[in-house]
Parts: sequence; structure tokens; C-alpha cells
Amino acid sequence: MSIPNKPINIQEFKNVFKDIPFLILNKKEIVFINSKAKKILCITNKNKEEIHSLLYNNVNKKKHETKITCNNKEIKLIYQKNKDHYFVFIEDLTKQKEQEKNIKTQLKLFNDIFENLPVGILLHDYGKLKYVNKEGKRIIGTSDKKKYYNFNLLNFLYIDKEKQKAINRIKKVYVEKKLPPIIYHIKDFKNKEKIIELTALLFFDEKNQPLSLLIVQDKTEELKKQQLEIETQLKIQENKLLKKQNEEKEKLLQELKSTHNQLINTINYSDYLFWITDNKLNIQLFNQAFKDYCLRYYNVKLKGGENTLDLQKIMNEQEPSTATTRQRVLKEILQTKSDYSYEISHFDKTLKKTRIYKITFKPYIDESNTLQNFYCFGHEITEKYEFLQQIESQALKLNTIIQHSPIYLWSLNQNYELVLFNNKYENLIEFLYGEKPVVGKKLTRGKFEKNKDLIETLNYHYEKAFNGSNENFKLNYELENGQKITLDVNLFPIVVNNQIKEIAGIATDITAEIEKQNQLQTLLYENEVLMKEIHHRIKNNLQVISSMLNLQIQNEENTQIQNVLKDTQNRVYSMAIIHQTLYQNKNYSTINVSATILFLIQNILYSFNRTDIEIESDIEEIILDVNMAIPIALIINEAITNVLKYAFPENFTMSKKVFIQLKRKDFSIELSIKDNGIGIDKKMIQQLSNVGFSIIKALAEQINAQLFIYSEKNQGTEIKLLIPLL
Repeated sequence: MSIPNKPINIQEFKNVFKDIPFLILNKKEIVFINSKAKKILCITNKNKEEIHSLLYNNVNKKKHETKITCNNKEIKLIYQKNKDHYFVFIEDLTKQKEQEKNIKTQLKLFNDIFENLPVGILLHDYGKLKYVNKEGKRIIGTSDKKKYYNFNLLNFLYIDKEKQKAINRIKKVYVEKKLPPIIYHIKDFKNKEKIIELTALLFFDEKNQPLSLLIVQDKTEELKKQQLEIETQLKIQENKLLKKQNEEKEKLLQELKSTHNQLINTINYSDYLFWITDNKLNIQLFNQAFKDYCLRYYNVKLKGGENTLDLQKIMNEQEPSTATTRQRVLKEILQTKSDYSYEISHFDKTLKKTRIYKITFKPYIDESNTLQNFYCFGHEITEKYEFLQQIESQALKLNTIIQHSPIYLWSLNQNYELVLFNNKYENLIEFLYGEKPVVGKKLTRGKFEKNKDLIETLNYHYEKAFNGSNENFKLNYELENGQKITLDVNLFPIVVNNQIKEIAGIATDITAEIEKQNQLQTLLYENEVLMKEIHHRIKNNLQVISSMLNLQIQNEENTQIQNVLKDTQNRVYSMAIIHQTLYQNKNYSTINVSATILFLIQNILYSFNRTDIEIESDIEEIILDVNMAIPIALIINEAITNVLKYAFPENFTMSKKVFIQLKRKDFSIELSIKDNGIGIDKKMIQQLSNVGFSIIKALAEQINAQLFIYSEKNQGTEIKLLIPLL
């Protein structure tokens, strides 16, 4: 630091050098000293002059720095002269030397520790070996420093891939400062192969220079031990596996023996014929079934070793009818030396029927292409033939039924080619399209080829049928002569092995049925018009009668007769209302009585000019035939008329109410007409002397109804009927 040569400003120096041990002195005294410098020099009033003298004598030299000893401290002085003053910077070297001493002590301690560690410690500078501890020397195979110092670590490695890894790790440790353990294979200075585990750390020496510290562990014996343990375990596992395999082999062998015995027994007691011959057709082995076969048909008792060719003569004598077949077969078997099957018939004398067998010869040829044996087996196929004959018979019968069926039958494959059809279908196609259908060919539409609607309808339904749908539709044909034909067509898929192979078609001519339906609809319409006219005329006639009664009422002066005529008029009008409702409906035999009843009641009230009575109703919608509806209407008419006449006299002051209920109850109808009037005498009810009650009773009997009449004085009257529906 350079201090300008100018007059001294003590305050300025205090501020600038307050954190650095600093003082100013001249020949006479210490002009300025800061607290840090005082602390280092240990200045007191007693030793101030002594320290001044020591300092001045040492700085009064041409050099700019020097070292002194003061109060047992080694102090470094850095100074500069400014006229008569010296500016002195102070540095305490005592602590620094103590630190250096400590470092050396620690380094020695580290060296001792490193030297005696149970792992190898190697220090290297970018691969050049600098230091090796005791264990490391053992690992590398030398303690001669001349050999290992500056030795390139890569020379220990003998595997190229590991050398490349080592080069990368040498560079990497100086960047990452620590690398994980890795296994290397080395050859030491004695050329002995070893396996080591190596961990790399970055280390700084006493000069603060970076070195790579390697922690090395000799894993050779450990890995050999592990390898030995692994090999031992593998050997144990191998022995266990071999033992298990032997056990399984033994078990399999026993199973094979058992299977072999079962197979031998199965063959021996099987219904199938089984025998083995050598390449010259000498019989070596046979089962019981073959033995019985030879005895039954050829009267030959087999013992084994017989030659088939020699036996043929005996067989020909016993059964000459099959001699030619046997001669031809044996000749072809020996010539072809390949699989050969044939069928042969025998007459069973016991069962007195022909029995058919299928015989197969299968040659065994070894690896040198030499014929060794013939494996021969056979089984009876009589039932198969009989079954096939039954199928053929059934097929013939079914074909006869199909051909003579009154309906049209056919089937198409996926190419829309005809597979089969019956005579009826053939005649129909020839009649409609003008050409004969042919099996294996597509069917053209002939005269109707240009009928777009017909073609689209057929294509649409065939496509749906091929997609798995059962189709039913109508086809309408109009011929040139004006004749109309209607077919009812059904298409359904024929599925084989879960795949639709063909479409079967069934059609019937429903032209006559449609004509009958049309005629029936015409008759129904005519009947409907007739019934409507009948009901209309009955209603009109009843209306005329009602009008005539009305004229009679107007001309009659006797009040009693007028009342009788009015009752009769209401009865006639009740029947007229039923017939009016019938001819206004589309159905002329049944009627919904709910609306009719209310209309009927309103008419009765109007005829008696009674507006003071309140009607409450609970009527379900019930459909009844005319034979039931008219009696019910007349019963309601009589009941309401009786209420109007007798239930509410002039002195009756309460509100006048009539309750009507019609409900379905199980298998019957419940009809109730109830008022809140003065009631009826019980004797009158028992005698039913009233004309109205007499009519109600007669009508109830007509419809097989149960009649109940309840009445209490000033509690009103209830007429209830339970009408059966069955």
C-alpha cells in the first residue's frame, strides 16, 4: 500500500485503517496507534517507550518490511516513510505458525492413520501414484517406493473395458469430488490377479494441491468365498433338482407302466380288432377280439406266429365269398407298404345277419426306411351302414314329402344360387317368371325383372336373412291378364358351425284367403250398417211411442192416469236412450253405461221438472252388452222415479240428495241407488206392492241379479243390486 507524502491527518488515518493493525511513529514517539495494533504489541504506559524504541530501530532501514519479537510474539512489520514519520502495518505471525504447526501435526496424524488403516489408501495425481499406505502396498504387491511412485494406475488393469472406465473416473473425480464404489480386476506387481473395490475422493495436500484419494479394498478372497458359496448353493439346488427330476421320472415311469398296462388291457378287452405282424405278415401280437373274430368267421384258433398268407387258404375255405377281397388286399399291402383300409362283409351264422367290418393296415418304417411291422386294427361298422340306410330312407321320405307339399319350398346359398326346390316351387317360378329354375344357378325374375318394388323387397329381406334375421313378408304379383296373386313368404337362415350357409324359403299362396277376408269385411260392413239402421229405427219407434204417450198425457184430465202414462213414457225413453247410444257408437252390441246413466237421470229429472234434487255419482266406466244395459237402465229409471214420487214430500226441509254408485266387484257389478228422504214402510218393501218395485224385481230376475232394499224412517232408502258378469 502506498501512502501519499503529505501532512498527517490523524483522524483520516483512524477512519481508513480502523480494521487493520496500524500505527504511526517518528523518532520521538508513537504518534498514532489503533486498538488492534495495541492488542498485538501489548502496549502499556510502562513499556510504551521500550516498544517505541524497538519499533523505530527496526523501521529505520531502507527495507519496507521486517520481523521482530515482542512480548514473546513474532511480529511482521510492513512500513513506509513519510518525511519524518513511519506508517507501520502490523501482522501477528504467532497464530499463523501455530496453525502451520497444527497442520503438520494433523498431517502426521493423518499419515499415521492412513498408514495403519485396514483398507488401502492411494493418492494419485491424474493417475500417477504418489502415496500408498501399508494395506495398499500389500494390495499392489510391493513396498518399494521406487517401483510405485509415479506409476500409472492404468497399468494395473488388464481388461480394456475397465481401463476405459478408469480413465473416465480419473477425470470425473476432480469435478464431482466423490465417486461411488466400483469393482476392478487388476494384476499387481507380482502379476497376481486380484479383485478390488475402489472408491474415489478429492483430497488436498499440505500445499493445498488437489489429489485423488482412492480407498481400495481387496475383495478377492471375499468374492471367491461368495463364488464358492454360490457354487455350493447351486450344487445343492442342482442335487435337489436332480432328486426331484428322478422322483418325477420314477413317478412318470410308474404312470407309464400303469398307462401301458391299462392300454394293454384296453386293447385286449376292446371290441376293436387289434394285431401286429412283422414285415412278412407273421402275426406277433393280437387281442382277444381279433382272436374271437378269426374263430367266428374262419374257424381259426390263433396261437401267435401264424403267417397271414398261410391263413388265407383256411379263410378262403371257410368263407369263399370274401376270398377275392382278401387276396387283392394282401397283394396291395405288400406292394404299396403304405396305409391301407378296406371294408369286408361276413355272414354271422349265430345272429343270422351280415356284419360289416373296416380293416386298416398301418406300416411301421424305421429311420433307415426299412419296413419293420404292420399295425393292424379293425372295427365293426354294421350299425353305421344301417344308420346310413335309415338316413337315406328318411331323406327319400322327406324328399317325397317336400316334392308333394302344397307349399313352395326352396333354398339359396350366399351367391344367391338355388340349392334345392320342390315341384310346387318349380311350377310357380315357371308360371310367374316364364322360365324353369335350375340348381346351382341364380334365379332371374323374368317378366318381373323391371318391377323395381318387387326386386327391392326381395333383396332387402334376403339381405336381412343372411344377417341372421327370420323374415316374413308379402309379395303381390299382377299378371298381364289382370290376375292377382299374393304370396306369404318366410325366409330363415340355415346355420352350420355357427355360420350362415344358406337361406331357406317357404311360401304359401294366400290369394284365396285375402279374397275371403275382403268378402268378410264387406259382410261385416253391411252388417254394421244394418245394425245401425235397426237401432236407429228402434230408437225412432220408441220416440214415436213416447210422443204418442205425451199427447195422451196432455189430453188426459185424470191426474192418476197422467202419472201412469208419464211413468210408461220414461220407461220407453230409457230404452230409446240405450238404442240411441248403440247406433251412435261403432260397436252395436256393447255400450259404456257410465255416460248413459247420467244422461238418463238428467232426463228423468227434467220430465218431472225437478231441479231441487242434487245427484252425486260414483260410476266406473264399464262396458256391457245390450241385453244387460237395457234392464239396468230400466231399473235406474224405476228407482229414480220412486225417489221423485215418494222420498221427498212437500214438507221435507232438508237438502234433497240422491247417491248413485256403479262399480265392478270381483266377477260382478254392484249397483246402488240411495236417497236421504223419509224412507219406506218395511211392510211395503216386504210385499213389493209398489208397481215400481215389482218392475225392479222382475228386471233383477231377468239379469240373475241379487236385489237388496234397505230403508229406515227419515234415513232414506237404498236399492242395491249385485249383478253377475258370467
